[in-house]
Amino acid sequence: MTFGTRAGGSGPTGALEGLLMIGAALAPCEAAEPAAAGSFSSPDAFRRVKQSRKALVALLASLHADGELAEAFVWDTCQRVELYGWLADRRPPDRSAREEAAARVRERLFGPPPEPPGLAVRVLEGAAAWRHLLRTAAGLESRVPGDKDVLAQLETARRIAESAGAAGARSAALVAGAGRLVERLRAETGWGRVSEGYVAAALAGIPPLRGRPAADGRHVVVGGSTTSRSVLEALRERFGTPAGRLTLVHRGHHGRMRLLREALAGGRRLRVPAYGDPAVLGAIADADFVYFGLDQSEPVVALDRLAGLRDHAARPLVVVDFNTFGSLGAPGEAAPRGVEVWRAADLEEAAAVHAAAVRGRPEFRAALIAAGEWLDARAGEADEAAGAPSGAPVLAEAAPC
Repeated sequence: MTFGTRAGGSGPTGALEGLLMIGAALAPCEAAEPAAAGSFSSPDAFRRVKQSRKALVALLASLHADGELAEAFVWDTCQRVELYGWLADRRPPDRSAREEAAARVRERLFGPPPEPPGLAVRVLEGAAAWRHLLRTAAGLESRVPGDKDVLAQLETARRIAESAGAAGARSAALVAGAGRLVERLRAETGWGRVSEGYVAAALAGIPPLRGRPAADGRHVVVGGSTTSRSVLEALRERFGTPAGRLTLVHRGHHGRMRLLREALAGGRRLRVPAYGDPAVLGAIADADFVYFGLDQSEPVVALDRLAGLRDHAARPLVVVDFNTFGSLGAPGEAAPRGVEVWRAADLEEAAAVHAAAVRGRPEFRAALIAAGEWLDARAGEADEAAGAPSGAPVLAEAAPC
């Protein structure tokens, strides 16, 4: 394993010094840089190393407690698992020791060698890691071009790591700086006009949501995640669903309750001690559409439990499951009569159809090129401006330059 450095120099300074990214991702749309070809994992290999959010939080806390990482967070989505962090400070820096420490982190994140065939793990440092973070946050590395959901997922990743004691000032500065740059990118270039969230794109491909059913039906969203928030926003803004027909069922909210309330816009909110609580089944029994915005390896409800909730032949139920691990038990299990299930893989296909349509727009190619050039310029400026002593939260000030 070797770390890349900026051409003509020894690497970035200040808060970027020592920044490390270790991650694996599925291939994005054609927005990816040609130089990144071969850096993406096969779907099967990616699924084999994907961990639940609960497991990743435990891993972060352990790495921090063991002294491997000074700070870190894991950007975990349906398309990527990327750890950003800083190795524990060592003075004077020892390149060999740093590479050995990074290798240990990689092994704890993706398992001991040999890694699964088809798994492509990227290791980036300093300016290269920062530039990759910016491109990803802007939706240039996503299957849906300009995916707006990833930026919210990045902030959630930082908050989760912070609550686990693994992230602090450097992580906050990094994420805040990226957020400001991406918002400027969308406002100052045509990239904002071709950008949409992954969740909205996936939901657009579900026929039962079109027209009056979306507005007239009862919708239950399960989970206090960024995905759940995006579902609520899409239902109201894209599908015209009145807030009075929305119910959010959640256990936690990762410090984002205000944003969830805004997305719910006065709809019903039900907090439960666990997703196995009878109140969850009660809410589902009253719904026409149910959405799972969770990231947990344990199923919420088995499909056969849905059969006894009501007569679905008389009143059908549509279940939309964004959980990569599956919220409904075994993937091969047949749905009861009158229950239509859209699993994570089905939603990937629906989003891909939307992404192809976006890429076919006349303005897309020009917007893509402009976005890449804009980010390259601003990323370089932020890098040069990060000249404060290592550990200072300078990116929050440097990003808007």
